[in-house]
Amino acid sequence: MGLSENKPALEILQDFGPKLLTLLLSPRAIALNRAAAGDSSGILGKTLAKHGRETIFPLLVGIFDRVCKEKMIKTSPTKLAEIYIRLLVGDLQIRRVIGAMDEFTPKEIKQRSIEAINIIMLNESIDF
Repeated sequence: MGLSENKPALEILQDFGPKLLTLLLSPRAIALNRAAAGDSSGILGKTLAKHGRETIFPLLVGIFDRVCKEKMIKTSPTKLAEIYIRLLVGDLQIRRVIGAMDEFTPKEIKQRSIEAINIIMLNESIDF
């Protein structure tokens, strides 16, 4: 996903969130996380982090950097990205991994993404 110069950053975020949450809660991601949890060497977990969060998070920081510039928000884009991930994903992935919840519907994923954005934008003046 490129950061299109033609789209406002919040629109990019509105597209990005549901795609990310769908990926993180997918049966494949859940199976990989279950395998990583059972890998006592930690190698699979480190590999998942390197090719997952360590790849995606800088893109998310870039989106929030644009959000901050476009909306004249003084909060750190990195901090906003961290908060956004917490709001978007929270404990959903681990709850799926341990079988404590069923798959989300596309509608639930979209709603969760909208809520995460709204919470951040409502608190834009707070010094995180």
